[in-house]
Amino acid sequence: MARPHTTTGEPVFQNIKHKRPKLTKEQKARRREFTSQFYRKNKLMFMLAILGYIGMVADNLICAELLARTTNAATGRSWELLTDAFKLLAVSLAVGLAQNFLRRFAINRFVERAMRQYKEYAFSLVMKKNIGSFLREDSGTYISALTNDAAQIDENYLRNILAVFFYVLMFFAAIPMLFWYSWKVTLVALVLSSLPMIASMLLGGKMVTAEKKVSDKNAGFVGLVKDLLSGFTVVKSFRSEKEVAEKFDENSGELEREKRRRKYTEWLVNIVCGQLGGIVQIGSFAIGAALAIAGEVEIGAIVGIIQLLNYVIMPINNVPQSLAKIRASGALIDKLADACAENEARGGTKKLENIGEGIRFEHVDFGYTPDEPVLKDLCAEFKTGKSYAIVGASGSGKSTLLNLMLGYRDDYSGEIHIDGEELRDVDMGSLYDMISTIQQNVFIFNSTIEENITMFKDFPPEVVASAARRAELDRLIDEKGHGYACGENGSGLSGGERQRISIARSLVRGAPVLLMDEATAALDAKTAHAVEDSILSIDGLTRIIVTHRLEKPLLERYDEIVVMSGGRVVEQGSFEELMENRGHFAALYSVAQG
Repeated sequence: MARPHTTTGEPVFQNIKHKRPKLTKEQKARRREFTSQFYRKNKLMFMLAILGYIGMVADNLICAELLARTTNAATGRSWELLTDAFKLLAVSLAVGLAQNFLRRFAINRFVERAMRQYKEYAFSLVMKKNIGSFLREDSGTYISALTNDAAQIDENYLRNILAVFFYVLMFFAAIPMLFWYSWKVTLVALVLSSLPMIASMLLGGKMVTAEKKVSDKNAGFVGLVKDLLSGFTVVKSFRSEKEVAEKFDENSGELEREKRRRKYTEWLVNIVCGQLGGIVQIGSFAIGAALAIAGEVEIGAIVGIIQLLNYVIMPINNVPQSLAKIRASGALIDKLADACAENEARGGTKKLENIGEGIRFEHVDFGYTPDEPVLKDLCAEFKTGKSYAIVGASGSGKSTLLNLMLGYRDDYSGEIHIDGEELRDVDMGSLYDMISTIQQNVFIFNSTIEENITMFKDFPPEVVASAARRAELDRLIDEKGHGYACGENGSGLSGGERQRISIARSLVRGAPVLLMDEATAALDAKTAHAVEDSILSIDGLTRIIVTHRLEKPLLERYDEIVVMSGGRVVEQGSFEELMENRGHFAALYSVAQG
C-alpha cells in the first residue's frame, strides 16, 4: 500500500539563467542529438518505467478509497464495510508490490543506460577533436561536465522527466475522484491550490540563476585542482605551498558560498510552498468538516478527500520545480554540447594513403599571437625515406615546425604540403595514421607497460618486442614484466623509462613518418645514442628529429641537418657540407664541443 505523500521535497535547480536567451537552431539541433542518446536502445526501459508510474497512481487512488472505507466502517461500526476494506487492502498490496518492483527496476536500468550512452557520445565527440582544437580549450570544462554535471543530469533531468509524467497523471486521476466524493470541497481545494503554484512560478527564476553560478564555479574549481595537483612537484620545489593553498582556499570558498546562496533560495521556496500547501489542506478540511456536519458528505469521504488532496497539491507544488530542474539540466547539456562543438577541427576530407612525395613548407609564417611571429617565411623540404636532424638555439622554432606538421594549428600563412596535398585539406585521422610522434614531455597511462606501448590496441607479440628492443626497453621488461603497473602518469617509472616507453609506443605503429622532439633528452648519453642509432637504422622510415645532441657519429648518419634560427631555416645540408660552410651550424657545433 502506498503511503500518503508530502510536498516538502528539497529541489535542486541547475544552470539556467533567468530570462535565458533562446537557443539558436544549431544549439537546438545539438541538444536533440545529445538527448537522443538517453533513449537510444533504451525505449523499452523507459516505457516500463512509465507503466510502473501508472501502477503507482492506481495504488495511490486505491489507498485513498481504502482510507475512506475504513473510516466509514469504524464510524458506522459495520463489519461488512470493514471486510470490504480488507479486500481492497489485498488489492492495494498486490498493486503496490508489482508497481514498486517494476518502477524501481525500470527506472534504474533506464537511467544507467541513458547516462552511459550520453557520456560515451560526449567523450567520442571530444576524441574527434584534433590536437590543436583540444589544446586551445580548458579540459576542466569536460571533467566537470562528465562528472558533477552528469550527476545533476541523472538526478534532475532524467528522473524528473519521469516524475513530471507521474505528477500530471496523478493530478488528472485524483480530480475526478475528488468530484465523486464532493464537488464543493474539490472546487475550494482547486482555488486554494493556485497559491503554491503561483509562488513556485514567481520564485523559480531566482533558483535556477543560482545554480548556473554554482555550475560555473565548479568547472573553474575542477580545473584549478587539476592544475595544482599536476604541478605538485613544481609547487614543492619552489616552496609555494602557502600561496597555492591560499589560491585553493579562495576558489573553494567562492564555490561553497555559491552553494550556500543556492541552498538559501531553495529553503525559501520550500518554506513558502510548504506553508501554502498546509493552508490548502487545512482550508479544504475545514470545508469538508462543515459539509460533514451538515450531513452532505460522509466522514470517510472527508478522509479520502484529504488523502487525495495530497495528490493534487503535490503536482501543483512539484511540477513547476521539476520543470525548472529539467530546463536547468538542459542548460548543462547545452553547455557540454557547445563545448564539444567549440574549436571543431576544420581539417579537410582528403585522406592520405602514403607520403610518397614527402613534406614541404613554402613561405610559412606563424605565431601563437599575431604580434609575435615564431616562424618567418620558412621554407623546407623533407623527402620520403630520408633522415633529418633539426637543430638550433632555444626559441628558434624547432618544436613549432613539428607542431604545424602534425596539424596542431591551421592559422598559418603560406603552404604546407603533405604528399602533395595542402595540410588544411587533409583529414586529420589519415594524417595521424601516417605520422608517429615522440614528444619530450611524455604521458604514461595508469596501466601496464605493454598497454602503454600498444595504446590498448592489439599488435603481434613480435612487433611489440621489436619496438621495445629498438627503444632499449628490454632490461625493464625483463625485470618487471609486460604487466607491470606503471602508476599514475608513470609514477612507478624513472624519467628515462617513461621516455623509452614513449619511443616504443611510436615505433610499434609502423607509421612511415616519425617525428621526435628532444625525445632522448631524459636518457643518459649511452642509452640516447643507442636509441637514436636504432631509429636511424630503420629502412624506409622518414625521420625528422629535433635534437640538442650535437654528436658527430650520429649527425654524420643523417641525410640532412636543418639549421634554424629566428624562425627561419638558415642552413640545410649534410654534416660535412655544413662544417665546410663554416656558418651557423659550425658555430653551434663548436660551442657544443666546448
